[in-house]
Amino acid sequence: MKLIEKLRRAELRSANLEEEQDVNDFHDFHGIGTSETQLDSFQWLRQCLEPQNEATIKWKETASIRLLKLRSTEYRRKKDKQFVGTITDYFDEFRVLRQSWGYILLEQDFSYLYPNHSMQLLSNWENISQRIKNLLKTNIKSSTPEEKTVKVLLAIPTLFSSKNVGKWSPTAADLNVGFLLHIKALRDLEVEVKRMRRKLFAAKKQLQPFPVIIGENTANITESYVYIDNFPYKVESPLRAIDVCFKAYHALHAFYPFQSSQPWLFLQLAIYQFKTQWDEHIPSVATLVNAYLQFADN
Repeated sequence: MKLIEKLRRAELRSANLEEEQDVNDFHDFHGIGTSETQLDSFQWLRQCLEPQNEATIKWKETASIRLLKLRSTEYRRKKDKQFVGTITDYFDEFRVLRQSWGYILLEQDFSYLYPNHSMQLLSNWENISQRIKNLLKTNIKSSTPEEKTVKVLLAIPTLFSSKNVGKWSPTAADLNVGFLLHIKALRDLEVEVKRMRRKLFAAKKQLQPFPVIIGENTANITESYVYIDNFPYKVESPLRAIDVCFKAYHALHAFYPFQSSQPWLFLQLAIYQFKTQWDEHIPSVATLVNAYLQFADN
């Protein structure tokens, strides 16, 4: 049996998962073998940090073996009868991910996994934002298109009620922070991260990746980041921060932020439009997705 098939079956057994048929456009790993080129590239990525163009090529060459390895028990420690993904372990093995452009590698992996869904948000944002405003049933006032985008993004979590995470009862503000954190200066990020870690630790949960925008107010956003494993990746815009962060969850086989899983799952099902075998069924999300798709048909 090929190495890839062994890893694939071991991962499914260890996570007590069954393969589902209703998974849209997920890259099929079945029958993929390993070549000498892949193995050489794999070792290079474990040892080297640059140049970027070479790392990008080798990252693409090793997608099949890395992603199966990521889903194996080596990166998923058993806790309370569940397997918990450890992003830090993956970043420690492939330190190239901590380069300022490391998020591009994660985007590559998302495109490998879901090749027909990479541009769903960015290419259709104007229509998407209008449909979200229809769901909100409120008028969003803005002075520029950029401010309108920020306000629509910040409004998405308000479509949902917060739900308990273990013994933690997140507030509406906690839900918002797990979807898009707005701070006035980069120095405020460390304070927010410590606050989130304290709350999550009490709930026995891990801090997941999240997007960050910086500016005095919604009309003056000056910087956008995606925070992953203690590293803030700077990206071009608030919309890109949401897009990169969403793709990172799937490229890293990571949970959505526990307090904010509803808006992220909504984005996945309604906007990126794909399902996975790990999706949680949340009635409030399903209802909103159906409403969104009805607007899309009108």
